[in-house]
Amino acid sequence: MMSERLAVLNDPLPSEIAIALHHGFEVLQPKDIPDVKLAKPNVITIGAAFYYTLQRIKSEYVLFMEKDFKMDERLSVTEIQTQLITAAGLLDRGVGIVRLMSRRYQGCGTFKSCDHGGIHLDARDPTDRRRNWYAFYCEGHKGTEKIVTDCTMTPRFRCFTSWDSNWTLNAVMVKKSDILNKKYKLPHKKGSDTMRSIPEIGLAHYQNQDGFESGMVPKWMRWKVPICISYQGLFIHEEIETS
Repeated sequence: MMSERLAVLNDPLPSEIAIALHHGFEVLQPKDIPDVKLAKPNVITIGAAFYYTLQRIKSEYVLFMEKDFKMDERLSVTEIQTQLITAAGLLDRGVGIVRLMSRRYQGCGTFKSCDHGGIHLDARDPTDRRRNWYAFYCEGHKGTEKIVTDCTMTPRFRCFTSWDSNWTLNAVMVKKSDILNKKYKLPHKKGSDTMRSIPEIGLAHYQNQDGFESGMVPKWMRWKVPICISYQGLFIHEEIETS
């Protein structure tokens, strides 16, 4: 199903390059990207990596994740293929991003549990709503029925909008042509508005690794971009770096 495999490696060790090549990935180092905006020598931020990956890759459907994700090995090849094909179909129907994190590790690390204190379904302030989407993995969670719906059942995908979610690139699939061309309004300090795509916003945060995700709240939430999550998911997050 994968016609391209691209590993964008920040200042990599020889062993990291060897692993990527062994598994059939093309290796791209930041220093080899034309006119690249570096955060450090041979290092780019995740926002810049998102932008440059989409500029380079030819595939229309792009699965994006950091290196500390792994496939849920309990899934069959058929189950994996079915989820990926369904995700692509949802993108064709106008969904902005599809998230494929595995529910198997809910409650671990950054994947919040059903009783997480940051879930505020009735909040008016978007910053208070940014973790609501974790409740959508919880069957029958009171109050979610008004803001999330099941858009497919086999496999099960649930759909909502960015009004109830922070921005994250953790195991997401996007449609290249849509996410590169769709422009969103950014308020300007002098009163006039500018229009930018999400990858362009990512590149603007090329100096700060956390800037892309934190800078998207609350404006991304107010755009109410359609989002879908796979209820079971494919990819498990096991953090291997903290800096």
